[in-house]
Amino acid sequence: MSLPKVSIIIPCRNEEEYIEKNVLSLLNQSYEGEVEILVVDGMSEDRTQEITNQLIKQHHNVFLLENPNKITSHALNIGITHSTGEYFAIIGGHSYVDENFIKYNVEILQSNEQIGCSGGVIKNIHLNDAGAYISKAMGSKFGVGNAVFRTGGKKGFVDTVAFGMYRKSVVKKIGSFDENLVRNQDDEFNFRLLKAEFKIYFSPEVISYYYVRGAYSKLSKQYYQYGYWKIFVNRKHQQITTLRQLFPSLLILGIILGLVLALINKVFLFFPAIIVLLYLVLASAFSLKNSSSLKDFFSTIYCFFTLHFSYGMGYIKGIIDFLILQRDPPEKLKETTRVTKSRKKKLLILTQYFPPEVGAPQNRLFELAIRLEKKDIDVSVLTAMPNYPKMEIHQEYVGKKYCYEEVNNLKIYRSSIYVSKKKTIFARLLNYFSFVWSSYKVGKKKLEPKYDYILCESPPLFLGISAYYLCKKKKAKLIFNVSDLWPESAEKLGLVKNRIFLSIAQWLEEFLYKKSNLITGQTQGIVKNIHSRFPEKKVYWLPNGVDLDYYNPQKITSNWREKNSFKNDDFLFFYGGIIGHAQGLEIILNAAKILKDNKNIKFIILGDGPEKQKLIKLKEKMQVDNVFFYPSISKAQMPEIIKGIDVSIIPLKKLDLFKGAIPSKIFENLGMKKPILLGVEGEAKELFIDEGKCGLAFEPENYNDLAKKCEQIITNKEAYQTFAENGRNYVNANFNRDKIAEKLLLEIKKLD
Repeated sequence: MSLPKVSIIIPCRNEEEYIEKNVLSLLNQSYEGEVEILVVDGMSEDRTQEITNQLIKQHHNVFLLENPNKITSHALNIGITHSTGEYFAIIGGHSYVDENFIKYNVEILQSNEQIGCSGGVIKNIHLNDAGAYISKAMGSKFGVGNAVFRTGGKKGFVDTVAFGMYRKSVVKKIGSFDENLVRNQDDEFNFRLLKAEFKIYFSPEVISYYYVRGAYSKLSKQYYQYGYWKIFVNRKHQQITTLRQLFPSLLILGIILGLVLALINKVFLFFPAIIVLLYLVLASAFSLKNSSSLKDFFSTIYCFFTLHFSYGMGYIKGIIDFLILQRDPPEKLKETTRVTKSRKKKLLILTQYFPPEVGAPQNRLFELAIRLEKKDIDVSVLTAMPNYPKMEIHQEYVGKKYCYEEVNNLKIYRSSIYVSKKKTIFARLLNYFSFVWSSYKVGKKKLEPKYDYILCESPPLFLGISAYYLCKKKKAKLIFNVSDLWPESAEKLGLVKNRIFLSIAQWLEEFLYKKSNLITGQTQGIVKNIHSRFPEKKVYWLPNGVDLDYYNPQKITSNWREKNSFKNDDFLFFYGGIIGHAQGLEIILNAAKILKDNKNIKFIILGDGPEKQKLIKLKEKMQVDNVFFYPSISKAQMPEIIKGIDVSIIPLKKLDLFKGAIPSKIFENLGMKKPILLGVEGEAKELFIDEGKCGLAFEPENYNDLAKKCEQIITNKEAYQTFAENGRNYVNANFNRDKIAEKLLLEIKKLD
């Protein structure tokens, strides 16, 4: 017996992340008969049509049709009209199918002429924690009743299936899909099929996969619309099509009725209390089956409530609109149902360092991310469990291998990392490579299936390995952000001396630059260095900057001096940041010793890092009591502290390498109108001292020069005030974070 031709109809709109996997799953079927795939697109505004056209070039049996009405029922009828198969199946754009999907469906339809539709079970796929809980709720009998296509079950006849395969002859007998419906069109079609004395057969061997909503708000909207349109179907057929649809609305109406009656007599409060208690008991029982933690337990209950309450409210609104007021579907609801917003471009920031850690890259990337998110970019962050700079996992993350958070609308995925207080190169490499591996593993399994761009922060350079393979997996363009030239800086600082290792690292650096679609450098020196070696690559200056609304001295009040027992006439020189090898903070202690006779001069060193204990011991040895150490603080506390100091000292060691460096602490201090004493040669001095006139420069590692500049800025009050005003004006004109984000976004859009 020859095998029948099968037509697959895929109604879709803005499904660039899923359409290729969907079509490929249908192309790689075990079925040996002829198959045609009709992608019916609702005028997508993303790359759905582009991707489909690429598949058409490679496969003769893939076709693209347009659905200008953008309604699913219209798409289905367009597909049926153009289909040439004896059987046709409907596959959602947000899905894909098992390799035996067509074969098993055809076998079922051929087994019995009375079977007009066959289908199977949907296995839910989630991309984040919210999706996992939604998946549990949608796969539970308590969540969706006896809908076996969601919960699973034995083979047999049912009232409906999802992603069903139909005989083409069914359409000739019962008509096409109802184009007045923008939801529940398949349920209504299946109801007519049963009335025409056809049967619907369910088999758990027929498997499809569906990407569930990843947000509770989307689940709520989806089930509200299911409930609302179910009443329209009931009105059309003058009967209730299934009993399970009644329970959510009866639950809500029972509670409302009890509360209304309680206004007459409080004894009626017993009625809604019993309903709520019974609901919670049942929800708890079903939630407990699939929960491994309290969070799982309560989150699944919340999903049950969201699903039932939304469906019930939609059902009640449908009763009012369609049955009581006898309205037709409102155009506004049709629009919000069928027209989705243009898909945001998706950016993944891959970085080992991110808040709640404190530090320059953490703040810089966080501030950039929230600004891009506000400019209609869908931003996710893949980062490590917070540990820097103390090299201790923060208490609330201890023992976790993976976690998901949302902060300021940013989706933040965290993976495990090895941390050690040892300063050996081996411990450092274990730290780097543990996150390289865990970030790729989590990125592959937990993150969304596709991104437009992945921005990788370097150093550590090795994280580029994870970024490269994730770009291939997620079909993303690589933006490689270089905040420090590595391995050059490690070699010049004496941190790495092994020639073989340096050669391997240099090869990796060059490989990643060549594979990048865009290279961004934090300083002009970095940009020039990379461009001189790779003139064919686009290298863009992405400087650090400052949030001038956050660091605004007019909005900040501070009693930090008083709280820390400093006098009003004390002149406070301040260093705040990482206490590491590169900063060479011994210079502050030596300058403090020279100036110790001036009792009004005090030096503040705030922060943590590998050199802190060494400096504390040096202070004791030198017996300088005008130097005060403070631990690192959160970003929220920094404006108050800067408001309370007088001048910021910003040193680095005297190395050619640092002539291209721009320490991030410059920006916040200038934004708060605090002059700087800058011990950095090269680009930073040219920008902020020579051009911006924001303070004074001293020779790196020359403590005599630093002491001299300290005295100079104290004695010249007019110059001090000029430096303060110049500083804020200069960073506003050149290093405003809002402007930096806008310019970067323009560069990113050029990649498309």
